[in-house]
Amino acid sequence: MLPATNEKLQEVMESETNYLLTKAETKTVLYDNELLVIQNKKLSDFAPDMDRWLALLVGNTLYNDIDKEQFFNGKIKNFQHLFDLIVNWNYAYRTSAPIWGYELFMGIDMRENADTINLQCVSFSGINFSYSYFKNLSAANSIIRNVKFYGNSFCNVELTDGDLSGSSITNILFIDHLDIAFSTVIQTITVPLQLVAKLMNRGPGRYTNFGNDKTFIGSESVDFFVRSDFIYQSEFYNTINGFLIYGLKKGKFSVEEIKSWFEFETEELKSKFYAEFDKLKEHECIVTEIAHNDVSEQS
Repeated sequence: MLPATNEKLQEVMESETNYLLTKAETKTVLYDNELLVIQNKKLSDFAPDMDRWLALLVGNTLYNDIDKEQFFNGKIKNFQHLFDLIVNWNYAYRTSAPIWGYELFMGIDMRENADTINLQCVSFSGINFSYSYFKNLSAANSIIRNVKFYGNSFCNVELTDGDLSGSSITNILFIDHLDIAFSTVIQTITVPLQLVAKLMNRGPGRYTNFGNDKTFIGSESVDFFVRSDFIYQSEFYNTINGFLIYGLKKGKFSVEEIKSWFEFETEELKSKFYAEFDKLKEHECIVTEIAHNDVSEQS
């Protein structure tokens, strides 16, 4: 019964048919297209894609098993339809998803995706994308605040000029050409360009940071977060540590190199950040440097 149900739900997700719950009247035929009159409603008033949203909710509820890393979304191959749920919700309500929809995007499997999906200038705020394999995805200039990435893989993914603040990024499994240049980690602090080059498997020089090759961290940059106990560090490290630990484990760089990527306004800031970076030394050189062909890990 359950496999048959999942197949039906998958059909709804991948169908080219769209449904609107409204009063409507067919007036005539115009160049082989029906002329439909919608009564007492504006198109902007409709909750978009509710048939697909409900199929996604039921599929995730019936099929997902996090302990087994089994997800309904892993069966979906029409990725454009899946991401269009978020895009269309953006257009209608200026948010990424209904409040009950934030946890419905785990386990997306794009290993077989050959076409680039364009998701630029979209808000993904609050979405849980854990256990997903992203491939051939462009989401530049997007809002990626408070997003969960746990156990993810990234292959040919562009997240440039985005806002990653508040996101939790941990236990990255695989990266081949992930571009996060100029994305914000916390207020006014962007991802170091040296880290960007390492994650893209490229040498330095593709990007310039307004003439400065280091990421500057000043007192004004962090004053918003400082109340007591240096609390802003938690948000900064929750977002960037996943990338740093991945690179350290792969032998792409060392903790001392990480330190060289930053410039600090005061010695106090420098010592506090360096102390946190030193905690990452346990992850250094677990395996040796892997270049472009480390795609074989996840293929």
